[in-house]
Amino acid sequence: MLGLALVLSVGAAAPSSSTIEKLVQSERDFSALSDRADMRTAFLAFLADNGVVFGKDGATNGQKFWQGLPTPKAKLTWRPAYAGIASSGDVGFTTGPYENVREGAPPRYGWYASVWRLQADGTWKVEIDLGASVNRPATEPADWVKQASQATTPSDPTKARTNLLAMDARVDGNKLAPNVVTLREGAAPAIGRAAAIAGTPAGLRLEPVAAEISRAGDFGYVYGRYKAGEAGGWYMHVWQHDADGWHVVLESFGG
Repeated sequence: MLGLALVLSVGAAAPSSSTIEKLVQSERDFSALSDRADMRTAFLAFLADNGVVFGKDGATNGQKFWQGLPTPKAKLTWRPAYAGIASSGDVGFTTGPYENVREGAPPRYGWYASVWRLQADGTWKVEIDLGASVNRPATEPADWVKQASQATTPSDPTKARTNLLAMDARVDGNKLAPNVVTLREGAAPAIGRAAAIAGTPAGLRLEPVAAEISRAGDFGYVYGRYKAGEAGGWYMHVWQHDADGWHVVLESFGG
């Protein structure tokens, strides 16, 4: 069984380990409901009211998207492999492998990427979800291997959203965290800055659309459109602010 590796915010202001454990358990509960019932029921239960998903028409409200679909016959399950959380403990991400099984057809494999926000009632809900159909990696994370990021530092929340949108359009290798997780259609997940840079297609152009941040202003995400030659689609970057500034800790490029 795939274990869980954590990309933790560390330092004096870091949230307790139980906070990220609750986030990870919410992801597991999400998958368990999809397995036990169906993916439509699960997404409607775990998506935030303003949650964003990506369909054939691009970015759309997830609740409306799933309400408009019939109950799928396929069975979708997944497991968290990496997770990270803001120092304020209100926003975090999870990412890991998924498997989509339909009777009479070979399984479809990929990795999901979700950003979660803590709700007023103490539950976690998915605020944005963007995965990629990727090749199964040769190896997967071992049980409870922690990949600790540098200590996060707060930034001005009123400026952070604007700063992220401006930076996101011109992301290069210097803005990728050493342990960044990168998901691209048709490739195995890339773990680490060198692997991410090696897999970057020539002529990649980003068009940021929206950004959201944590209360502490040290953690956020941007999503938008990308183009690379004739290929294109939607992408998401999860950013973390540390002593050296902002860095991307997770990026997902969907078709």
